[in-house]
Amino acid sequence: MKRTLLALTLTLPMLLSAQLNPVRIALHNWATGLNRPVWLANAGDDRLFVVQQGGIIKIITDSMQVMSTPFLNITSAVNSNGNEQGLLGLAFDPNMPLTAISTCTTFLEVGTVPAGSPGSM
Repeated sequence: MKRTLLALTLTLPMLLSAQLNPVRIALHNWATGLNRPVWLANAGDDRLFVVQQGGIIKIITDSMQVMSTPFLNITSAVNSNGNEQGLLGLAFDPNMPLTAISTCTTFLEVGTVPAGSPGSM
């Protein structure tokens, strides 16, 4: 009985507060033309880099426009047939200057290393 009274005493103010101050959430489209986006990254400037599972990274500008030319397209090297396969992330070196990110042509490919090959554990 004491537990029931305590529970009512604690939950009643929350229930009344929730009724008086309902939470309002609205969703707005701010970028279109993306296919299975799985990650957003920022390089320290006004751009957002959107990783698409199929192997394409697109840039969204500060005016919320998706650039037509991808930052990276490695669809030929990515297997994205399953839900947990494909290009799933992106990270920038925080010490890399922004000019280097804009002109970067070298990328590190991380994947599965067969057992017994150099670098395997």
